[in-house]
Amino acid sequence: MKLDMKTAKLHEDYTKWHYKFAIAWVLEAPTEVLKPKLPKELQILEIRPGVSTLFISLLDFKPGNYNCEAPCKELSVSIQVLPELGLCEATPRYAVYTISLGSDDKNFLTSDYSIDKLPAYDDTLSFDVDYSKFRVQCYDSQNKPVFDLSNTHQDPKFAMEDIFFQVFSEKEGKLYHGGAMMKGNIFLHQDNPSSAGRLYPHPVFRGINVEDIDLQETFMQLLMEPGSDGEEIYFRLRPWAAI
Repeated sequence: MKLDMKTAKLHEDYTKWHYKFAIAWVLEAPTEVLKPKLPKELQILEIRPGVSTLFISLLDFKPGNYNCEAPCKELSVSIQVLPELGLCEATPRYAVYTISLGSDDKNFLTSDYSIDKLPAYDDTLSFDVDYSKFRVQCYDSQNKPVFDLSNTHQDPKFAMEDIFFQVFSEKEGKLYHGGAMMKGNIFLHQDNPSSAGRLYPHPVFRGINVEDIDLQETFMQLLMEPGSDGEEIYFRLRPWAAI
C-alpha cells in the first residue's frame, strides 16, 4: 500500500516532527548476530559477506511538537534491511527494521501517537549530549550506561539534504511498514580514523550481544548541525504482512 500525499491527512496518515539536532551511527556487526532478530519476510542488508549494520540514531526534538509539547529526545535502534521498493513512492536511501525506541520523556513513551507501532523501551533514558563534540552518552533510570558514542570526523561540512528512508516494525504478530523524510542541514561521512565509542550490554538492545560489535569499524555516520531547523515527515506505520 502506497501513501498518496495529495489525500493523506496530517496526524492520521503522517506526522511532522521538528528537531534541533540529530545524530546517527551505522555500526558494522556480524550478520549472524543481527539476522536472528528479523522476521522471515525481511532480508538483512550485508555491506560485505558476513557483515551487516546496526543503526543507532538520536533526535533532539524542539518544544511544541504535536502531542509532545515539551522538548525531548528519541533513541532508535534498528537493523538495516533491504528495502521493499513496491511499497514506496520514492527510492529510499536506506531501510531499517526497528527493534527498540527509547526516550527521556515518559509521556512520549506512553503515547500511542508518538510511539505508533514501534517497540518502545518502557523505562526512561537520559542523554548527556555534547553538541560541540557530537558526543552522546546514554544512561538508564538506574544510571547504568547504555552507550557512549561520538562522531569521528574532524571537520564536518553541513549542507541541506532530504533523506527518505523506509521503516519496518513488528507488533502482535503483524509486520508493519512506513517511512520518513528527514530534512535538515546534514553531513554524512564514512571517515572513521578512530573508535566511535562503546556500547554496553543492556535490554535496550533486545538481546543483541553488543560485545560482538567492533566500534573501530563504523560504516557511516550522520550529523545534523546543532541548533539548526530539522524536520521529519513520518509516514505512520501500516500493516504489511502477518508473521
